[in-house]
Amino acid sequence: MAVSQSLRLRRGAELEEEPPALRHGDARLPLRASPAALDVLKTLRDGRLDPASLAPQPDLALMVSRLEASGWIARSVVSDSQTLATREPLSFLDVLTRRGLDPKVPVKLSRFAFMHVERGEVVLESGTARSFVVSNDPRLAGLVAALAEPRAANDLDPEALGLARGELEGVLQLLIGAGVVLRLDSETDPELDEPALGQWDPVDLLFHARSRLGRRNPSYGGTYPHRGHFPEPQAIRPEAEDTVALPRPDLDSVAAADPPLTQVIEQRRSIRDQDDEAPIDVRALGELLFRTARITQVLRDDHMSEPFPLRPYPSGGGLYELDVYPVVRLCHGLDRGLYLYDPVAHGLVLRSPPGPMVDGLLDSARVASLRETHPQVLLVITARFGRMNWKYEGVAYALVLKHVGVLYQTLYLVATAMGLAPCGLGGGDSDLFARAAGLDYSAETSVGELIVGSRPEKWTGIPQTS
Repeated sequence: MAVSQSLRLRRGAELEEEPPALRHGDARLPLRASPAALDVLKTLRDGRLDPASLAPQPDLALMVSRLEASGWIARSVVSDSQTLATREPLSFLDVLTRRGLDPKVPVKLSRFAFMHVERGEVVLESGTARSFVVSNDPRLAGLVAALAEPRAANDLDPEALGLARGELEGVLQLLIGAGVVLRLDSETDPELDEPALGQWDPVDLLFHARSRLGRRNPSYGGTYPHRGHFPEPQAIRPEAEDTVALPRPDLDSVAAADPPLTQVIEQRRSIRDQDDEAPIDVRALGELLFRTARITQVLRDDHMSEPFPLRPYPSGGGLYELDVYPVVRLCHGLDRGLYLYDPVAHGLVLRSPPGPMVDGLLDSARVASLRETHPQVLLVITARFGRMNWKYEGVAYALVLKHVGVLYQTLYLVATAMGLAPCGLGGGDSDLFARAAGLDYSAETSVGELIVGSRPEKWTGIPQTS
């Protein structure tokens, strides 16, 4: 059984011959290539290069080594002409782990590693790594499972894994180089014992790495990855027949009565206590929603089938995927229940009457806000994910969370200016909300929560001034 290594240009990379340069998306690397070096680059582009063939030519071997370390070359382990696994670069900076395989030193699967299927391939990746590994052989799943606990290569039984010793060591070397398997040269585990990595959750770190440039493939931003496959999601919901109209504030009067912006910013606080003896009323709730979440203007673009429904807060690409669902327990002039705010008609649409699920949402908010009683009104912020996913690649959900933040701040500042008691919550039950509102969890559900109500007279924070 012959086990070998093979090299090729990374996916998406192109060779420009005159003048010599490598290009990948917006990245371009000019090269001073001799005729022999250009022949090697053509081999990398057109097929697979055996690195052993460069042994008699150290200058060419050094060139290839530098290109591989800087992310321009993918490496595969091949057994009897069949590819076992391939390491694909993500970054163009310090891609390879410096430590190689020592059969006597324990290795283990990174706790940040994830295995999943992408475009019909089994991919092993990690938020700590600047490359990922494509598995082309089902036997490698057994090897990955065997590395859940630290063990030296010499302690692994190739026969039990269905691999030859050369295949086992070749794949282990590839996984270590990619950074999805760690070599433990000391008793400490850097992923657990060092503060920088030990405090990360694996899902959070992978999300951070893949939603920023540097550790992801170049397809990033407004690439419209689903155009032509799925229809463009609606920008504005169809108008409901049973909308309950909300009072509309006079913005000129509001602007004249509001305290200065700097004063509002300085006075903004999270206020958990609410005055149930004098609760928020429908006029105040309507004003809060009108000033923060209504559609202020509808713009159209000849290149897009859907309009851009602008609102008082900023949104990436003008897509405005967020909606607000007030869950009402106590609001003078409004019945209890779960409502959807209609930002066009400025009204509320009842989505769920009082019941166990609505009570469960209020109880979850009570626990999250450290209160003994339920909030008067819980504002649940949802995202219609297709609005972002249809246009954006790599950053869609990251943008959703940023939009939640700016909507939080808008709600906070307006509620403070109105003398209300706002408090953003750190989390909520998206499954329960989707069931309560009758939504498809994958299409739309909650991504943020904020409670609001009347401010107690004896509240001990900074007093509201006129």
